[in-house]
Amino acid sequence: MVFSFGFGLCSYGFGSPKPHRHSLPNSKRSDIVRLVGAAPVGDLYLNEPWVSIRWDGVWNCVHTEWKAFANSAEFRAALMKALDAISDKRAVRYLSDTRKVKVIVQEDQTWANEVWIPLLVKAGVKRFALVTASSGLGKLTVEDVIDLVDNKGLLMRGFGSLEEARTWLAEAEVDRT
Repeated sequence: MVFSFGFGLCSYGFGSPKPHRHSLPNSKRSDIVRLVGAAPVGDLYLNEPWVSIRWDGVWNCVHTEWKAFANSAEFRAALMKALDAISDKRAVRYLSDTRKVKVIVQEDQTWANEVWIPLLVKAGVKRFALVTASSGLGKLTVEDVIDLVDNKGLLMRGFGSLEEARTWLAEAEVDRT
């Protein structure tokens, strides 16, 4: 079964063998960068009220920061946009700052585990670090996602700070052969 959804500048479909690729048009990308100020490192792939995704050239990883609640379509499209960044940069490290996540609905947890994680592994990611809140429902929700991951071909860990997560990610070997 194939279905698709869209919002803002992104539109994605599921059910095909590989994800649809949609990057921000250059004029829109430059408008977004101007609005948030030039990032000190990396390329900005997406900046919405609920999430930002960028390449962090200092730590050599794709960095997603969840800033607010994302509905199902927004959540899934953001994860697919992160895959675009991973493919563009041939990243083996992925960092997701989920400290502001309040909840991820069960259907999206299952989708992330069954659809998105295998795509992440196929794209070549070796380490996936999640920074979680110190307490609350958001922390429990993200920990549920970590528990669902099979870890086959992917090391996934939760951390209490960006520094801890970045240190762990930096230990990943960069063998892209």
